[in-house]
Amino acid sequence: MRTERVRNLQSEFGATIIFVAAVILPVLFFLFSLTFDIAHYFTQRRNAQMIIDEAALYAHRYLPYTTAAASAAEGYLSRYGALAEHVAMEITPDTVALQYSDEVNLTFASYFGAGIDVPMHAYTRTQGTPYDVFLLMDTASYLSPQIPYGTAWGSDPAAQFFDTVYPIQHDADDDGVPELIDPVIATQQCFNPIFSSLKRAAIRTYEYLSSFQLNSVGVAVYPASGNFFDLVRPVAASPTSGEVSDVAFPQYAGGYIRPDYCAAAANYEVNFPAYRVPTSSTGMEGLWTPASGAPSIVEPVTYLYNTDYAPYLSIQELLWSQVARGNTNYAPNTPRVLEGIRAQIVGAQAREERKGLVNRAVKSAVLLAGDLPWYESERFILPNGSISANVTNALRVQLANLRSDAVNYDMHLVLYYVVFRHAGNQSYFSEGTAALEALFDEYNESEENGGKFSLHVLYGDSLDVLTRDLTSLIALDKRGSVLAR
Repeated sequence: MRTERVRNLQSEFGATIIFVAAVILPVLFFLFSLTFDIAHYFTQRRNAQMIIDEAALYAHRYLPYTTAAASAAEGYLSRYGALAEHVAMEITPDTVALQYSDEVNLTFASYFGAGIDVPMHAYTRTQGTPYDVFLLMDTASYLSPQIPYGTAWGSDPAAQFFDTVYPIQHDADDDGVPELIDPVIATQQCFNPIFSSLKRAAIRTYEYLSSFQLNSVGVAVYPASGNFFDLVRPVAASPTSGEVSDVAFPQYAGGYIRPDYCAAAANYEVNFPAYRVPTSSTGMEGLWTPASGAPSIVEPVTYLYNTDYAPYLSIQELLWSQVARGNTNYAPNTPRVLEGIRAQIVGAQAREERKGLVNRAVKSAVLLAGDLPWYESERFILPNGSISANVTNALRVQLANLRSDAVNYDMHLVLYYVVFRHAGNQSYFSEGTAALEALFDEYNESEENGGKFSLHVLYGDSLDVLTRDLTSLIALDKRGSVLAR
């Protein structure tokens, strides 16, 4: 009896061992293998996600130059060998999107005769902070030699238009017989080493800002008679290429030369390419281009602006056609310009296509100035080297208003005042820019702005350098990019 019980126990124990060996251990081994494979899978996926995140953020620094951004992403990913072969890129002037797709083999599963390849995906997308920006270009009389009897700046030739097509005349002695104005002086109301440099800086700045398709860029020229400025286009989304232009051609007929004539001079010029409209920067996508079939920008006989050209008019052409405004009714008035900026910046419409950043646009104004601020025909720094209290007080009023707008409307507002030294503004230029910088610093260091209002003065002898500095400052704000997975 006892022997029989022992035999039964031994038999049950043996069966248990066989069950454990045949069933439990394989199951445990399978679960261990599966756990190891899953851990390996998610480790690889996490590493891939981290790599493409870093690559996207690195490439984002090169926007809006999409080709450069793509090369940067490829260069970064190449550090990780074969991983780069499994990454697809979609890059626009505003965003960098990277998609990683591969298959991972479950190593231990192969021991059971089941070679399993599991799909692995990782996605990342960056988007920079959008801008609502208002760009203003100075066109005051200090940007050209006096007409009709000034001295030419530099040795550039007369434009063909003013030399042979449409010479400008003036009856200096009121004898009824007009005399010819030097065609070089006439040309330099439109194009001269100083004014042309300012126009190119405005065009390059506009192209940089507007190439980001989520930016809203407005443009104006100043001074204007009885107004803050002449509005070229409001702060709004740009039309799509091929659509009708929304650029206005402001008229100025207060002097010998009109903007129409500058447009004609650029259009007719053959011998001196520097007078033609600058070509757009290479590597930038997203810039508006007109439909085909445009007529001439000016009428063939009067050489006045052809209104039929309006649907094709670009900002580049408009800025390049501006004339230095020498009429006394067009004296620069910087505080009035600042007052007008408020309506344009605060009133900019939100854009739903910005999605999560719809209410986070940086509000900015850029003044590309030919001199220090003016107010009521008085310069910020007086002929005796002292600072004008009249101009300073008028500036303080408008700067305080801009700061209040930034705080009350809970927006990040930045003002850039860009001015360069040239033959027409050298009097106490260094002292004036230092004083203007000190005035701006009072607002930058004030606790009242709550970090929402900042002012920058950029000054120097080279507009090319100043333009690069300006775009670098703007890029620093835009590089506060949002990463989406």
